[in-house]
Amino acid sequence: MRYKTINNSILILVVILTSVFLNCPVVQAESLKSNKEFFETKLEEYKKWLAYTNISSVIAVDSLEIKSDKVSLRLKMPDKHNWIRLNEYTSKNYHKPIADILFDQFLFQADLEKEQLVIKVDGIDALVFIYYENNEIMTEMPKKMGPVSSSLDIPIDDLKILSSNISLQSKKMLSEIKRILKEELRKYFASYKTKYSDYKFDIIYDVGSKLEVDIRNIASLVLEDEKYFERIIINFRFNQEQDAINIQFSVLGKYAAGIIWSPKESRYEDMSIDYADQLKKFSSKLTTEINSILNNS
Repeated sequence: MRYKTINNSILILVVILTSVFLNCPVVQAESLKSNKEFFETKLEEYKKWLAYTNISSVIAVDSLEIKSDKVSLRLKMPDKHNWIRLNEYTSKNYHKPIADILFDQFLFQADLEKEQLVIKVDGIDALVFIYYENNEIMTEMPKKMGPVSSSLDIPIDDLKILSSNISLQSKKMLSEIKRILKEELRKYFASYKTKYSDYKFDIIYDVGSKLEVDIRNIASLVLEDEKYFERIIINFRFNQEQDAINIQFSVLGKYAAGIIWSPKESRYEDMSIDYADQLKKFSSKLTTEINSILNNS
């Protein structure tokens, strides 16, 4: 019996040590409320990102509410008219609605699941709700009772939002193009994997004309001269017309210092401000790589 007890003790120790090294908690996931300080720190990063991108000329942070299973970010806007103008601007210039841009950025910075985030944008004559449902980022804009906006245009400064566009002549079906990209990019990013942590290339979303991939435990990809752990998310949007296909993608990046094993997610920092130039360089490099992959497949 003593032999069995020792074996059980060893087994428990192995499970605990494995959990520590892989950053996987043994107990059930804790309430989001217990990470209040972390989310408040990420809110400050989000404010800096709004200012850096010049979105703050129209949108500002109001408050953050943290519940046990959901985070509610409240933003402020002048009115519905300026929201519509900003949305038209980002949709035309970056092929992405402003709601998706705001949602994806905070989701990435705060390391939340899509279902855990709700954004409310409050204006004098409307309230915009942004949330995730049925595999889509949803936007609702109910009218508000009370004062009516005078609809004065607030100038939209040139926005600094990272986005790349590829036009490709191809007779391949969209499903085939996505399959090739997933297979070849998995191999491409594997060449940047860290030595001791498991390389991860996860498909977060693959429905219709959209594809989203999450790459973890890589190094010297974006920050070529550094030895940081990096995490990259790439959002693809495809538009196919007869023999041509347009591919638009945006890149989100994080980095953290680590010696052997991958750092905890709370230690990662956003690249979008301090390493904006490196992200732009990487996007150009990725554009070249995607062109090469699709032209030679």
